[in-house]
Amino acid sequence: MKLPILIEQMPFDVYLDDPAPEPSLTSSLVRRLLETAPRKVWRETRRLNPNAETATSSIFDLGTAAHALFTGEGNKIAEIPFNDYRTKDAQAARDAAYAAGKTPVLSKDIARVDAMACEALDQFSKNEDIGPLLPTSAREASIFWNEAGVMHRARPDFYHGPSNTIIHYKTTGVEIRPATLAKYAASSGWDMIAAHYDAAGFALTGSAPRQFFAVQETSPPHLCLVAELDEVFIGEARARRKRAIEIWARCLRTNTWPGNIGKTIMLECPEWHERNLIADKDAEQAAKANGADMMDLAIDWQAPEGWQSARKNEVIE
Repeated sequence: MKLPILIEQMPFDVYLDDPAPEPSLTSSLVRRLLETAPRKVWRETRRLNPNAETATSSIFDLGTAAHALFTGEGNKIAEIPFNDYRTKDAQAARDAAYAAGKTPVLSKDIARVDAMACEALDQFSKNEDIGPLLPTSAREASIFWNEAGVMHRARPDFYHGPSNTIIHYKTTGVEIRPATLAKYAASSGWDMIAAHYDAAGFALTGSAPRQFFAVQETSPPHLCLVAELDEVFIGEARARRKRAIEIWARCLRTNTWPGNIGKTIMLECPEWHERNLIADKDAEQAAKANGADMMDLAIDWQAPEGWQSARKNEVIE
């Protein structure tokens, strides 16, 4: 494999198995290396751990299915002839679809997935920035490159080579609001995705790509919005990504994937907990100042129903 390289029509399973000459970093692995111990990352990575299990979740199936229809790439859709997954037969059909490399979609949601794909095509095509690029963009192309002595890979939903533009298609179950989208983007790791794909485009062309996030609601009427991260957003993520690359490189070089640190850590009392403790202490002092018995107050607040009346009739010698 001559690097850097862009390969079109590579099956998704092949990409997931990581056909690079050496184990390669993805944006997902970068994020995991920054949020958990390397040992857990090793366990979750198919190239490193042959026994790694592929994560599946019905929560994301609608978006995954719409993604396949909109891009024309990805796993095939398996219609599950049930209204929910409460029965064992429905669960078995869902699991069989996963095992076959397909995306399970309940019969009642098939029309919804079709509507999402149609709305995505209609609404995004009208966007002045990405609309003209969608018809001629490579879809689900796989990019491989070497950076800082480490292999990397990425698979943009849409890549427009002539303009070096990457379009990320995202679906969400929450309402899209311009005023709150930046917070959602940060919590969803869009900045780390952008930083990784920024490196992919640079490896191919020698210049940073322009990137757009095309996001769509999974609930009708499936509203869409196109967003772009500013330089501060991506710049901070680039710095964090370098740290992840260093961790990955060292773990590969030494074949050591440590868990949590060996030293005991000191936990600082959280501010909110400290405020609650102070409030409790103030309430206790106020009660004592008024001559109240704290045990009586505790009984009044916490006693099971019926116990308090029994206590009032108790004879105390």
